[in-house]
Amino acid sequence: MDRTEKKFKIFEIIIRVLIPLSIVYLSYTITKRTETLKSEMLKKDQWETKWSEHYFDSYKLYLNDMTYFLSEISILIMKSQEGSQNSEEGLELQKEINTTLLNIYKESLILKLQSISLFGEENEITTLIDSIYQSVSLAAKTKSINIEQIFRNLITLDTLSRKSYNKIINK
Repeated sequence: MDRTEKKFKIFEIIIRVLIPLSIVYLSYTITKRTETLKSEMLKKDQWETKWSEHYFDSYKLYLNDMTYFLSEISILIMKSQEGSQNSEEGLELQKEINTTLLNIYKESLILKLQSISLFGEENEITTLIDSIYQSVSLAAKTKSINIEQIFRNLITLDTLSRKSYNKIINK
């Protein structure tokens, strides 16, 4: 065997060892990177799912207080038409309305913050929440209400919230 053949044999042995080692190294690197990306995506999905669950918990409280407010203000409006809004029962009802309105305001802020947190900016949901709060606040001040408009806004809010939730879950 001459020198060239020896070099060629050594080179061949090195290649035979390096190629499998390279494949093993590349496979390990790719697998590790894939697992890291998978883990990061899973964490992000879990975070978004958790926040969307918090949003819907807040949304349920908001709707519960909104329903209570609408029934209270309707009763107060009837009492006003009867002239008994300043009776003991009417004054107690006004206190309950003010407390419920304060709860709605707090829940509106929470929903807006959660919506911005989920979607990164103010959006149709935050605008609609402001509009609904302005309507119920005006109703509390004037003892007059356009309940159909508030219902339409609440239905629109529900539709937007469901679409947003589905968008997050189905990414």
